[in-house]
Amino acid sequence: MKKDVATLDLKFFLRIFEIAPLATKLFSFLRDSQIPLDPKFKGHAMSVFIMVVC
Repeated sequence: MKKDVATLDLKFFLRIFEIAPLATKLFSFLRDSQIPLDPKFKGHAMSVFIMVVC
């Protein structure tokens, strides 16, 4: 999983948002965005995923 963290992190969060769309409201930088692919989100997703995987 560590070698694919750059793609798995986004898939993980996008799946959460698919299941629970209101979860985007938990992220201040996504509140006004329809697409959670903003650079701040990508960085956050990678940090969280690395923390969970390692």
